[in-house]
Amino acid sequence: MSKRLVAMVCLLWLGAVPVVAAPPSLEPGLLLVARAALPDPRFHEAVVLVVQHGSQGTAGLILNRPSRLTLSEVFPALPVLAGADNKLSYGGPVAPRTFMVLVKAAGTPPQPAQRVLDTVYLTGTAQLAAWLDSEPPGAVYRVFAGYVGWAPEQLAGETARGDWQVLPGDGQVLFLTDLGGLWNELAHRQPLPMR
Repeated sequence: MSKRLVAMVCLLWLGAVPVVAAPPSLEPGLLLVARAALPDPRFHEAVVLVVQHGSQGTAGLILNRPSRLTLSEVFPALPVLAGADNKLSYGGPVAPRTFMVLVKAAGTPPQPAQRVLDTVYLTGTAQLAAWLDSEPPGAVYRVFAGYVGWAPEQLAGETARGDWQVLPGDGQVLFLTDLGGLWNELAHRQPLPMR
């Protein structure tokens, strides 16, 4: 067979093979759903929103761990939050005295803020308080104490091992007030293939 014919056969064969897009990698906005048998009790039936991912590691917030404390109890010095009966959420075991806020902003978000997903941003409580002073009532936000952290490549190893099911970001679940069935609902969704 001539070289020219071999080249044409190869091109025809390659054209017949469907091109498959590479599966997504870990990135902010993805949801992590703990597998049922995950041995660490801190993550039993946890649903985590990835808020940062890079060469320094990965950080996330546990979405389905509300505390009994109200924001008015935790932040009495912030009058804009003092009247809110929203519950403080437990974001994770790392830096439990650090507070982070997920806020949904249709227009300009609090400054500074980091975009996590669509119109959802990560910011601090002081930035949220200043923003709420100038925003119309009814702003949607959640305040978290602490976060979840992974060293570089640690989360990739855990997902490869099957510890976490990775789902696309879903802005609908981030601000739910009834979180009791969140893990069960998400655990039955089709996971994203990871690379």
